[in-house]
Amino acid sequence: MTVDTNSTGLRPRRRIRLRRWREGRWLSLLVGMVEFTLCARWLGLRLMGVAADALGLSARAGEATRAYHRLNSLMRRPTEAADARMEIRGRAPIVHLYGSPADMGDQYGRLLAEPLRAMEQCIVAAIPTRMGEHFATMANKLARHVPEATRAEITAVADAAGVSVELLMALNVVTRLACTTVAARNDAGRIVMGRNGDFFSMGFADRGMVVAVRHPADGHATAAVGFLGMIGAYTGVSAAGVAFGNMLVFNAAGPQLHPKGLPMQIALRQAAERAGSAEEMSTILRGQRHAAPMNVMMADADDAVVTELGLKGSAVRRAGADGLLVATNHFRTPELADHPEQCTRYQRLTSDNDGRPVVMDVTAVKAALHRTRIPLMNLQAVVFEPAAMRMHVSVNRLPASAGPYLVMDLRELFALPPAEMLQ
Repeated sequence: MTVDTNSTGLRPRRRIRLRRWREGRWLSLLVGMVEFTLCARWLGLRLMGVAADALGLSARAGEATRAYHRLNSLMRRPTEAADARMEIRGRAPIVHLYGSPADMGDQYGRLLAEPLRAMEQCIVAAIPTRMGEHFATMANKLARHVPEATRAEITAVADAAGVSVELLMALNVVTRLACTTVAARNDAGRIVMGRNGDFFSMGFADRGMVVAVRHPADGHATAAVGFLGMIGAYTGVSAAGVAFGNMLVFNAAGPQLHPKGLPMQIALRQAAERAGSAEEMSTILRGQRHAAPMNVMMADADDAVVTELGLKGSAVRRAGADGLLVATNHFRTPELADHPEQCTRYQRLTSDNDGRPVVMDVTAVKAALHRTRIPLMNLQAVVFEPAAMRMHVSVNRLPASAGPYLVMDLRELFALPPAEMLQ
């Protein structure tokens, strides 16, 4: 049998994987290098100058370190901005935003101006100039096709906070990595969904997560658990009771990056504001063009689905006879996958099942999240009870899955009026 090779001598499969890495995954490497510089505290390097010296950044290490520590105190201060507010519950900053996309962007920027400036100072001081240029180039390619309303919202945040719109745009188009979702029915027959968010922390593992509650002029309110500065939503729930979480896919067949596609966290927020059920949200997502292959789990009170979104096709998975639905960073539909993948996190959640119906309450789902966490990357752990309209959130600690969880009454959260109406 003859195997074709190119001039490099690479076999076709290796050549394809190398091309895909160049197309879509080198950005993750850049983020990882940034992580090494910024996350010195979690790597046991107490002084950021140690990491900075290793990368030739000692002249800027002090500036980055000061900004890094200042951010911690800034994210613990409740603030109000006439029509919006930020409250602190446990370790979770919660911001409430109202109105049009531009209005909500302006409110976000005013409420979080100081933390956003500290974050920008830390990142700019710590990232090597050339690395930052490469990061910005890739982000600019993806940002060209961001919807106008989203662009206006990001610009409003930057203008109100006095930070770089290019930096905020980059934060909002970068893909999210290595996550796990699980859904099953509780003993009352209602869906409980859990979601681990595992990603490079950019040095802000214990201080960079925000719960953004958006009350749009048009569409359902949403509560999204995400990074400081993020306009989209990659973990969240809507006032219609639809919970969701996405996972980047590593074994997709075909293209790995579509520069004209919609970044998933932006697509998810748009879909959540429109959809009245998990099925409807899945249909909306399947009708869009996305920037990278993704899995998305969605759940409402009575239904849970995983939508596998390749760049040239999609599929929907549901729970089998045992009632358990699990998704990680790989397509399970053969037609969408480049190759089968044995994910250890997926196996941990499915291997013990002997085919009998699976019943999972909130405690069991939390335990499942803790079993499948990725050390030093588990930035958020969230459990949704759509029927009860409750969300259990653990953020701003590593690993987040260890808890404790803050229990949020979503009806109360979504009903909160603008700050000016309470005065």
